[in-house]
Amino acid sequence: MFIVKYFDIETESHGEVYYDYDKACNRKRILKQKYGVKDITIEEIGTWDKSTSIAIRWGIEDVKLRAEETKGLKLTDQQCLKVLKGIHKTHDADIGINWTTIDCGIENFLDD
Repeated sequence: MFIVKYFDIETESHGEVYYDYDKACNRKRILKQKYGVKDITIEEIGTWDKSTSIAIRWGIEDVKLRAEETKGLKLTDQQCLKVLKGIHKTHDADIGINWTTIDCGIENFLDD
C-alpha cells in the first residue's frame, strides 16, 4: 500500500490518499499536471520484513529476454509490463511464476 502526500501552498490543501503503486504514480502525475502541485511524495507502507519473509521478483528484462530467445520478438518496456501484469493477475499460487508461465503470458499478450 502507498500513501500520496502533498501540500499546495496556494490552496492550503494537503492529503493522504491510499492506492496501489500504479495508482499512486498516476495520482502524482495528475496532481502535478492538472493542479500544479509541486511537493508530492509517495511512501510505501506495510513493507516486507526481510528478516521473516522472501520476495522473488520478475522484471521486464526477464520478459524481454524470454520473448527474444523463444519467439524472436523485441518487445518494448511497456509491452513487457503488460505481459507481467497479465501474469500477475492470472497466476496460480500453487505453480508460481516460472519460465513456462512467462511463455504463456507472452502468448496471451500476443493473442490480445
